[in-house]
Amino acid sequence: YFGTTRRYKMLENISNIKTKIEELSSFFGFFRKNLIKQTLYRDIEYVEKFHENTLNEFEVLKKTFNSLEKEYKNYQLNSESKIDKITTLYDNLQNSFNNLKDELDELDRNHKNLLLKDRLITKLLSSIPLKNELEEFKHNLNKDFYKFANHEETLANEAEAILKLQSIEKELELITIYPNLYQKSVIAIGGGFSSGKSSFINSLIIDKKVKLPEGINPTTAIPTYVMHKKDNEFIACNHNGGIVDLLQLDEKFHEKLSHDFIKSFGFNLKHIMPFMIIGTDLKKYEHLCFIDTPGYNPASSSGSYSYEDMSTSKEFIENAQALLWVVGLDSNGTISKSDLEFLNKLELKDKRLFIVLNKADVKTEFDIKDILSDVDNILDSHFIDYIGISAYSSLNKKEVAYIHKSLFDFLDEINKASSIHNNLIKKLYEVDGMYRESILKDIVNKETISTTLKSLSLDLLQEGLDDFSKPFYKRLDKLKDLFNTDGQEENLNQLDIEIDKLKKAIDKVFKKDSNISYIKMSKDMAIEKYCK
Repeated sequence: YFGTTRRYKMLENISNIKTKIEELSSFFGFFRKNLIKQTLYRDIEYVEKFHENTLNEFEVLKKTFNSLEKEYKNYQLNSESKIDKITTLYDNLQNSFNNLKDELDELDRNHKNLLLKDRLITKLLSSIPLKNELEEFKHNLNKDFYKFANHEETLANEAEAILKLQSIEKELELITIYPNLYQKSVIAIGGGFSSGKSSFINSLIIDKKVKLPEGINPTTAIPTYVMHKKDNEFIACNHNGGIVDLLQLDEKFHEKLSHDFIKSFGFNLKHIMPFMIIGTDLKKYEHLCFIDTPGYNPASSSGSYSYEDMSTSKEFIENAQALLWVVGLDSNGTISKSDLEFLNKLELKDKRLFIVLNKADVKTEFDIKDILSDVDNILDSHFIDYIGISAYSSLNKKEVAYIHKSLFDFLDEINKASSIHNNLIKKLYEVDGMYRESILKDIVNKETISTTLKSLSLDLLQEGLDDFSKPFYKRLDKLKDLFNTDGQEENLNQLDIEIDKLKKAIDKVFKKDSNISYIKMSKDMAIEKYCK
């Protein structure tokens, strides 16, 4: 019993303890939950306060950032504005510097050009002929022959005869200045402005450093003789036969002689520098001399020298033995009406004419064939005799096509030593022929009238009018005196004297006598010609 009671007591105690434990456990569970809740609430509150503080700090930072951002943008705008201003200022300064540099360069060029012009004019005006072989010819022409010409009144086209004599004088001047010309065949390069005359000659020059001025505006202002010489030589000739070595003034002076440069002098430089001479490597054509002439046709950019350019071009062309007429295919595409009119005005009966259609590189091969045919027909319809027509490219130094004769065959054909001496004597005899024929014609006409007056006097006598005191006999005597030929006979004799003096003066320049045969028109020949 005791044991049982004790066991029940123990069980009861255990049950109580268990109940207490459960109660205690329940209490601790509740307490734990509350503890957790309190902790959680405290944490939430802390987090909320932290969040609130963070938001407040964020707002402060945001305001600070916005303020900084605003300041940065303002600073950036100000900086960009300042940079733009500085950049603009720099660009303006750079432009001003470039403008000033250009002005300085222009002033420097003008200064050099002024010095060059001053030296050129000084040299031209002070240069005297190195030789005096020409003095006798000049004296005989300017004094004796002109005196005869002023006294002789029968030649209607006396101006043409005087121009021929003046051209002889100019050629003699050239020969005394540049003896290398003695045996050359002279070829004039003619054509309009910008037809490519200078570029054509440049295409034949071997030395690339030697170049005549080219351009779409009028360039060649001073007629220029270009011929073969081993060492380059550039010579300006003055109006008195003196020479100036242009290489001593400027190595590229010949390239500057455009119309604009000539006009910048304020007077026509051709009055004191009528022509230039360039000796350079033309080895393939060592017996040829090319004359680069001014364009014959007036142009707006050529100023007041247009008419003089035409006269100069005509004069130098007519003094040459052959003529290469250059047509620019980039302008008209064929030979122009003004070209044809100028060619018809030239004295070409003893001159070989060859047509060069330059700048052929601007046309197709098909077009060139049509152009060649067209130019051929035009020349034939205007009765202009020519050796051949060549389509040529100065740029490529190449002949594209030709009609009748190749350009290079033509140049090779005339690339032979020629006697300018004989040509000048022939020209002199042409002048003699002009005066002689005119005087003889006047003599024949006067003698014919005088013979008629004598016949009239005899007829009057046969009619019984033998009273020589009658007024009509006195009028007949005055008419006979009026048609007296003594003055013309004297002029004819004086012509022989003057022409002979000029011939001897030409022979003296060449240091030998010319053997040109010349048949003078006789009185019988004149009677036969004018009394048929």
